[in-house]
Amino acid sequence: MYVCLCNGVTEAMIEDAAKLGARNLQQLQMMTGTASGCGSCAETAEAVLKAARTSARVPWLSVEMPVYGCPA
Repeated sequence: MYVCLCNGVTEAMIEDAAKLGARNLQQLQMMTGTASGCGSCAETAEAVLKAARTSARVPWLSVEMPVYGCPA
């Protein structure tokens, strides 16, 4: 989904920026150009960034971990 129409920035691009270290709107603007046009997408961009950062913190939750010592 497009978040910033002025600069053609998608939700996936914001998620990628979060993985590369974007921590706030200013960093996101520098990395993607988001919210540097009319600015009406700033709130949505920040919400997508926050969600991406939150999900990126616990990637191990989505991986099934083996239980050692128990028969499979």
